[in-house]
Amino acid sequence: MITLAPNMDLFKGLTATQVETLWAHFHTCVGHKDDVIFQAGASADMLYLVLQGNVSIIYTPYDGEPMTLAQVGPGKVCGWSAIVGRKSYTSDGVCTTETVLMCIHRQALKDFCRREPAIGRILLMNIADQVSQRWSDARAEIDHIFSEWLQAEASDESPREGEEKMNLPVHSREEQIRALVEQLSAYIEQYHGGGVDFIALEANTLKVRLRGACIGCPLSPTTLHGWVAGTIHQFFPEIEIEAV
Repeated sequence: MITLAPNMDLFKGLTATQVETLWAHFHTCVGHKDDVIFQAGASADMLYLVLQGNVSIIYTPYDGEPMTLAQVGPGKVCGWSAIVGRKSYTSDGVCTTETVLMCIHRQALKDFCRREPAIGRILLMNIADQVSQRWSDARAEIDHIFSEWLQAEASDESPREGEEKMNLPVHSREEQIRALVEQLSAYIEQYHGGGVDFIALEANTLKVRLRGACIGCPLSPTTLHGWVAGTIHQFFPEIEIEAV
């Protein structure tokens, strides 16, 4: 399968030797039709690259019907919650046909980027380009994540005697909430023509602004308190939502 890798956008800018170095850290997994590759709420440990077949990304809003957000085909990645500091996936990844994927554990990817920063940065920027339609400022955010990975201690480094090893968060709470609001906004815009903007996070109060078709819509309270507040509360139950 390694002959397929250099032709994929994910490996754009890498030499064949660099791709082979990276490829050795991926593992193969096979999914059958309707198999769930990853599930919302499960620990976001793995990043997936589709080689053959297709994966549907399905989001179920709070008190709402499941929505198909994207179809991920050959050469594309899914499960990118694993690299943005989220503890769990926010959507389901479901095979729509017989599917072959390559996967890499989040920690293995972090450690690889520390050992091979030149390769790692190109890879992460290529991932950012793939997900930019559903995540604004993806390149800037992922570049920040990459810098934090390089600064963090290696995962296998033992703590000094009398000290506990710390697991530093990759992303701040505000950055995670902002990314979640942006993802919600993409869903609302795709299916209803509206949107929601992150305005500010002040202590435990998240200020947002509805836009587009949501303005004046009689269902906007449902959008605000059902989709937005309900989804935010799944991950940050302490946050109160305020429309401005």
